[in-house]
Amino acid sequence: PDIQNAQATYVGKDTVIKADATENGNGGKVIVWGDDATRAYGSIFARGGAIGGNGGFVETSGGYLDVRRAPDVWAPKGAAGSWLLDPEDITIAALPIGGTNISAGPTFQPLATNTTTILDRNILQTYLNSTGNATVDTTSIGVPTGTATPGNITVSDSVTWTSPNSLTLNAANNISINAAITGGSGTLTLNAPGSITQTAGFLVKGLELLGGGTYTLNSSNVIGPLGLAGEVGSLSLTTSGPLWVRTVNTTDGLTATGNVSLNANNGGIGIFGEISIGAPITTPGDVTLNADAAVTQTQPITAAGLALLGGVAYTLDTTSDS
Repeated sequence: PDIQNAQATYVGKDTVIKADATENGNGGKVIVWGDDATRAYGSIFARGGAIGGNGGFVETSGGYLDVRRAPDVWAPKGAAGSWLLDPEDITIAALPIGGTNISAGPTFQPLATNTTTILDRNILQTYLNSTGNATVDTTSIGVPTGTATPGNITVSDSVTWTSPNSLTLNAANNISINAAITGGSGTLTLNAPGSITQTAGFLVKGLELLGGGTYTLNSSNVIGPLGLAGEVGSLSLTTSGPLWVRTVNTTDGLTATGNVSLNANNGGIGIFGEISIGAPITTPGDVTLNADAAVTQTQPITAAGLALLGGVAYTLDTTSDS
């Protein structure tokens, strides 16, 4: 490569890295990378200009990753920047004060393989609240064969923020939501080719489900617009508690290899608003549409069976359904 990659990278706690704009301009780009391990403990800045410009981009990545301080990609007069974290396998959890997930050994000694990164949820929450957008990604390495770190993302402790900033989870394999994610003004994007499963709820302004996996959201959720796009194994929005979604919008199309079920009723499993089919839904399985408000369609549904439930107005405005 043009730039040689380090096997292990260490940024000490007193280190300061700056890629700030000055008066007018966008923040720069800072990448801290180690093929085996990255330990980033210092201060990293990529701020927008004081009178104009957007925040920059910071990446902290490695097969194993330990981050103790979020970067600053704020822009006082522009859009916030973004932070990318890209290990092989990661769990978002609350670490105790002074807690560590680093094994003993010399500073530059890479950890053994099959080590799952722990991202302190307190660091992530503070960053989302005050600074910018965050992406947690395990896809650059892919799914390591025969290892205990298969590219999963697990949320073990709750994550809460109140700003409009977004959180994106891109997994090489599966995403497991085992604790609540609350971003009342923000958006959440989940992208996995395997499965997305949930045992705790979402409360977010918007939710986007991407990738080719199987999505099972089976907890209490409060969601703004729900965006569906691409090809999935199967999609099930059937909750054990209330599911409140302002709209379900398939303007980018939805192709499934299994059943598609959008359940929406006011008896505790409901979509508060309409289901709008603005692009084709294609599946060899069944499609179920169940809403407490209008269901409209301008693009075809191709499925083995179609069930229309809920006792509301259904406008199937296409001759291509089959």
